[in-house]
Amino acid sequence: KYIDELKRLKIELLPPDINRSELEFSVGKIGDEDAIIFGLGAIKGLGRVAIEKILEERRVTPFKDLEDFINRIDPQKVNKKALESLIKAGALDSLKFSRKAMIQNIESLIETSKTSERIKDDAQNSLFCDDNEVSIVPLNISNSEEYSQKEILELEKESLGFYVSGHPLDSYRSDIETLNITLSSELDELDDGSEALFIGKI
Repeated sequence: KYIDELKRLKIELLPPDINRSELEFSVGKIGDEDAIIFGLGAIKGLGRVAIEKILEERRVTPFKDLEDFINRIDPQKVNKKALESLIKAGALDSLKFSRKAMIQNIESLIETSKTSERIKDDAQNSLFCDDNEVSIVPLNISNSEEYSQKEILELEKESLGFYVSGHPLDSYRSDIETLNITLSSELDELDDGSEALFIGKI
């Protein structure tokens, strides 16, 4: 219902973004236009502790790329399940890797994060190591072509409960607009015994 209202008002709904999203939904900009940004709290499988850790790190400085993000997250709090949810929801798209490449290399991402955390722990326990000297653990993964639009939409539905960057029926939209259909958000307005035409995806 709310997504339909945003479309009617021509307000863009943006997927969650690791460098822009807050815990809850917030207002952002696309150029000069206002937009609604999905909150990180709306991502299924991403706990509040993981979100708070991510936001805490981001307040220090935004994440510049995937390697920077993986080296700065706490693998105990942002575990494999949480990372997978972030990727599927599109929250890491701005970090310059395709969702497909990140999903295919998720074990490597987690191992890199654990190695980085171990090095930081060792540095804190050492009398002779300056925290500033702790090096970044290189991220040795290759990028790849992105999933198809259909696959991306299914990942969004799985992780957010909504289609955000499009809809499976978009290619039929011009045909749908010629029909007198009832939206699922209008169900409560129907009179008992009335007939209605619905269009959906099975």
